[in-house]
Amino acid sequence: MKRGNYIDLFDPNEYYTVTPARRVQRQRVNDNLLGEPRFCPTIRRTDTLRSLEAADLPMRCRRAVSSYSPELLRRAMSYLYTKETKSSFEIEHIKPSST
Repeated sequence: MKRGNYIDLFDPNEYYTVTPARRVQRQRVNDNLLGEPRFCPTIRRTDTLRSLEAADLPMRCRRAVSSYSPELLRRAMSYLYTKETKSSFEIEHIKPSST
């Protein structure tokens, strides 16, 4: 087929998709899948997920974080990063050196 419109592989109103989509000329399809052929999750837009989108969580997080001083946030992030690193070492049975 030499002419014709491209169609989306998944409907963006029903599934989470990537934009801009990759055009596949042979099948005349917009490949809007979230991943690559080796790993490609498919996530349906459920009512629960739609309600979370409407809640605007990123803005609520920015508002909460902005009420704290930058120094306190830096110290908290440093503490949490160190704690996470130690936990990862314990899970993987690795003894970190002092360096």
